[in-house]
Amino acid sequence: MIVGETQATAFEMGKDFAALWKGKDPLAIAERVDELHAFTAFNGTIKSAFDMALFDIAAKTAGKPLYEYLGGPHPKKKLETDITVGIGSPEIMAQQAAAFKQQGFRIIKIKLGKAPAEDVERVKQIRAALGNDLLLRIDANQGWTFEDALYALKSLAQYNIQFCEQPMRHWNDHKLPELRKYSPVKIMADESVFTHHDPFPSIIRWPLYSSSQTPFAREITIGGFRACSSLDVYGLHTC
Repeated sequence: MIVGETQATAFEMGKDFAALWKGKDPLAIAERVDELHAFTAFNGTIKSAFDMALFDIAAKTAGKPLYEYLGGPHPKKKLETDITVGIGSPEIMAQQAAAFKQQGFRIIKIKLGKAPAEDVERVKQIRAALGNDLLLRIDANQGWTFEDALYALKSLAQYNIQFCEQPMRHWNDHKLPELRKYSPVKIMADESVFTHHDPFPSIIRWPLYSSSQTPFAREITIGGFRACSSLDVYGLHTC
């Protein structure tokens, strides 16, 4: 729901996309993707699905695995990701995090975005359950006001947080530079980037990104591999 799409809306839009592409060359990736953008605004999730299908076809046609077709490294290169603890009571969340540690996970992502004092307690109990050897990331999913975010991030700094994902609503992006200025925790504004055109005005108007921050965009949110490739000029990380 964060990006304004549901499974039902994506399915219906997918029917229109399929009709638009029927009988056309799937290897003309730029043309096909541009047709989707011309046909409708936003809808990045379903656009990314069609984009990925094109790249899958292109890789198969070239006789290569997709990672190799995209210029990626050896498939045995290790890529470590996190696992998410869903929001709940501090006690239940701490138990879940401890179970993940027992399973061998080394990076925990914690869902927050409720009352800031309660969110601080959630992280406090999780850190106590895990010790200091695991990496913690937090995701407020646009749940805090500026004041909430400032309080929470200052309070959470003592628990060694790698970064906070999307602390405020995306329409409060103009407040991100001030929040960054006072926050001891790095900020990741991924839900402020819904298309591959969004980062440019944000960077020009509000100098959010610096060496101490984490610019980031989701491939599935902004429309696929091709959209992500256009973000290199901004220095954004994508996945």
